Amino acid sequence: SPWTPALLIVLTVLALAYAWRFGLHPRLVATDAGIEVVNPFRRTMVDWDDITVIAPGENGLIVATEDAATEAWCVQKSDRAAKRGEVTRADRIAHELLDILEVVDPPLEDEQTGLRIRRARFDESRLLATLERGASELALAHIFPPEEYPYPQAEVQRRWRRRLRDGGTRVHVLERRDEPVGYVAFGDGVIHHLGVL
Repeated sequence: SPWTPALLIVLTVLALAYAWRFGLHPRLVATDAGIEVVNPFRRTMVDWDDITVIAPGENGLIVATEDAATEAWCVQKSDRAAKRGEVTRADRIAHELLDILEVVDPPLEDEQTGLRIRRARFDESRLLATLERGASELALAHIFPPEEYPYPQAEVQRRWRRRLRDGGTRVHVLERRDEPVGYVAFGDGVIHHLGVL
């Protein structure tokens, strides 16, 4: 019958759609233990305690530890949106996961002094570059006079952007009464950057 091939094609398409949706469909699940990243043919579980980076990426949301990184394909941010500085769904999801991470691993706080040490977020490269500039210009003005050596703000911000996406580096911000006043970046037994205003 001429309907048999058409019926077989429809059933094949339905079976493939079913397999994709329920077997291969990429997804991201936050559990009590950590973040489960499900990509086609690969499932990765990352414990909250091991996470060093959560950031949007062009191929998927980056979830990294000191040893490895995985990308959740279901949450992507286009290069165009990244270049324009647009806030997308990927940014919102990354911030939600970071909020959960702060509940699981809360910042260090001292209520008497109002000091707080928290993880830096993936979109704080400008803040960190500004903090570094404030700490460096005054302390190093006698070596690098600002009129002779203008501060390389753009390059420093690019360096911080790379640090914030490097799973092997932990970046923390020091706040005093909710005002950022310092930073530290460390990893592999090395302090890469340290500064206090």
